[in-house]
Amino acid sequence: MAAEVKKLIDESVAVRGRLEGKVGAAFTTSGHRTGGKETTLLSILEAISDSWHGRLR
Repeated sequence: MAAEVKKLIDESVAVRGRLEGKVGAAFTTSGHRTGGKETTLLSILEAISDSWHGRLR
């Protein structure tokens, strides 16, 4: 995940409680068919679930 995206997620402390129970989503694109899109998506979704929505159960 890009450092800018991780920084945005980490610094969004103000919205943490208000986003619990809401739907979260992520998307990515790459210029190459094996560009690591799946790994990027998983890392973004993991960060969102930890920071914004609490642990997914």
